Amino acid sequence: LAAGRDLEEGEEVVVVPESMMIKAPAEGSDLYPLSAEVPDAMWPLRMGLSILHERTLGSESAFAPYLDMMPRTHTLPLFFSREEVAALQYRHALNQTALR
Repeated sequence: LAAGRDLEEGEEVVVVPESMMIKAPAEGSDLYPLSAEVPDAMWPLRMGLSILHERTLGSESAFAPYLDMMPRTHTLPLFFSREEVAALQYRHALNQTALR
């Protein structure tokens, strides 16, 4: 991404409408009670709940084209053994996995 001209400080360059954002479950949504049980330090799991919900909607989801491009499987340090996390030598991952 490159600007074709000088930009002013604070100038909006890209705007994404809120309706096009996958967000953590909002208060009042069906997923909110489950999402509220997730510790704040593990907020990516809240996003995961939203993504899983959108996947269950299949082609009815407004995000279906985006979700279809995402990998179906991957591995996260959250599911690594303590030894595997220690081998990463990354303090943040150690702290996050200690919460599980």
